[in-house]
Amino acid sequence: MCNEILCGSQSVSPICVDYSGKKALLCVFSDLAVKLEGTYLLRYRVFDILMSLPSGRRRTAIAECVGGPFKIYSTKDFPGLRASTDLTKHLSYHGVRLNCRESERPRKQLTSRTKRQAVIAPAPL
Repeated sequence: MCNEILCGSQSVSPICVDYSGKKALLCVFSDLAVKLEGTYLLRYRVFDILMSLPSGRRRTAIAECVGGPFKIYSTKDFPGLRASTDLTKHLSYHGVRLNCRESERPRKQLTSRTKRQAVIAPAPL
């Protein structure tokens, strides 16, 4: 599902995991992508989709929170990828489909040759 800014699954089912000796109910948005550069906040809302409602009534959220700010970079300004967190590695180990990396992957520096090739290469149709 896509809208003007977000693309990917915007609703997910929670998973129960045991992490650091505690049980946690997590919602993983592994394929959510932001299309435009900028700084964003995401609002998360929980609904009881099994609750019956009288005809014409809208479902109300039973819980809501706002995540911390995150920045989307342009390709030119992208600083590279950080190493995956312990939680990300734990979720991946237990079968949640995520991209994991053991170490930081800094932005590749363009050499003078690759800069020339980028200028000469035709634009895709």
